[in-house]
Amino acid sequence: MLPLGQRVLQKLESLIDKHMTSVGASKVSLSSITSQALWERTGRYSGHGSEFFKVEDRREAQLLLSPTHEEEITSLVGSMIKSYKDVPLRLYQVSRKYRDEARPRQGLLRGREFIMKDLYTFDEDEPKARETYDQVRLAYNAFFTELGVPFVVAQADSGSMGGDLSHEYHLVSPNGEDSIVKCNECNTAINDELIISEYDRIESKQEDYSAVSPKSAYGKTESSSWYGLSKDKRVLVEAIYPTYSTMQSTPTEISRVKNQVHLPAVRAALPGVELQTGLEDPRKLWQGGFDHMHLTLIDPRLPAMNTGRGESHYATHDNVRARMDGKDILLTKPLDGDLCTNCRRGHVEVLTAIEVGHTFHLGTRYSKPLKASIATLSNSNQVTPVEMGCHGIGVSRLVAAIASIMSDTKGLVWPAIISPFSVVVVPLPGLETAAEEIISKLQFTAYMKGANDKLDVILDDRNKRIGWQLHDADLIGYPIIIVVGKSYEKEGTVQVQCRRLDFNQHVAADAVPDLVSDQLLEL
Repeated sequence: MLPLGQRVLQKLESLIDKHMTSVGASKVSLSSITSQALWERTGRYSGHGSEFFKVEDRREAQLLLSPTHEEEITSLVGSMIKSYKDVPLRLYQVSRKYRDEARPRQGLLRGREFIMKDLYTFDEDEPKARETYDQVRLAYNAFFTELGVPFVVAQADSGSMGGDLSHEYHLVSPNGEDSIVKCNECNTAINDELIISEYDRIESKQEDYSAVSPKSAYGKTESSSWYGLSKDKRVLVEAIYPTYSTMQSTPTEISRVKNQVHLPAVRAALPGVELQTGLEDPRKLWQGGFDHMHLTLIDPRLPAMNTGRGESHYATHDNVRARMDGKDILLTKPLDGDLCTNCRRGHVEVLTAIEVGHTFHLGTRYSKPLKASIATLSNSNQVTPVEMGCHGIGVSRLVAAIASIMSDTKGLVWPAIISPFSVVVVPLPGLETAAEEIISKLQFTAYMKGANDKLDVILDDRNKRIGWQLHDADLIGYPIIIVVGKSYEKEGTVQVQCRRLDFNQHVAADAVPDLVSDQLLEL
């Protein structure tokens, strides 16, 4: 992080501190080196061994560069709390994390070293833990709202973190790696890794498909196969999908249909089968002799397929329709315009987004194996594991995400509250004293108007041409630029620019403090 980037990070952390304080959280600092044995006790080491940076000290103790701190904080708190009187407890930190990403890319969006805020909560029982979870969610909503960037909250899969309740916070961006399915009627949003779409199977005419989606059917088409392999190499899954061979399709269109295979839905149709994907030809690795499953990936949004086993409009598992809770399920990913399965009235939009925050209700996933237990009010002679929650914000990723969505052809456009400086004053040579007087008045007026938390002024006194300075100011992304130039000497006016508010005017110098303070409050 260079100086300006470091200022953005510091302001983000200050804003995080404000909203963590609102839920009664205290700040801690945990070690970047953790014990491998702790991860083995919770069972997470075996599932994530490839993601660790592993360290061995001179005594051959097995250590890790911390990818996250659930194990360490739970072990620490478990050694300190004894009774229900010691909870609720809410501890957070902003620290560096390390993960040996298989494909680090896009700079700060996915790297092997990153900065993260993680809040850990400890409560007496599950009802209180869920109350805490709701309080943290409110604090997260307030944080992202004050940050001034559009965000989406989506229901999410807890994954290896554990627990049965989690939400993700996303910024919509074409640079994202997540797909969020959002309804235009009930505003429900859900990560498409979690959604398993249901549909009312249509067995009538093809034109009836429009009742499910505005996508129209184009007639019959041939099919091809996509293969997946179970991790024990004993189950080979053949997923049959349409190739549009009767249409004038490009290879890109065919690939797009192939990529519509929705793995969570496939797993739902095949309980207990964990699939490996991305293999060149899983058939070569299949041990055989056990099972070979056929899944017809049919979708009422797509044409009828000739699968070689007869035309089909529904998903099959060994020629039996894949069903969940008595309903047909799609084994293809949701598309724009699909019927919302929550309200059954609206249609969904699939958004590409960057995950920048995640909240988890963990339950006793960590407290039980690490013996973080307390005596309860109802029975002081019996100890029970505390109920936990974990709530993260990717701080360095958030910097990159905001930069990706808040920029234009001139450069970055930072929200005023985290901009390295919210106002830059650029004077012509010889007008530095006048610029300093304007800055003093700005600071006083902002304080009086309650905008001082957003006002952070820098004087650009570098020995450069003013054209170069203004171009650099746009590139850096200062929200407001004030130019003290020739018009100040002639008319007593200065030029005020604000790209987000589409404002670029010459203003009397005496009016600038009020104008800028009002703009900062609007930004």
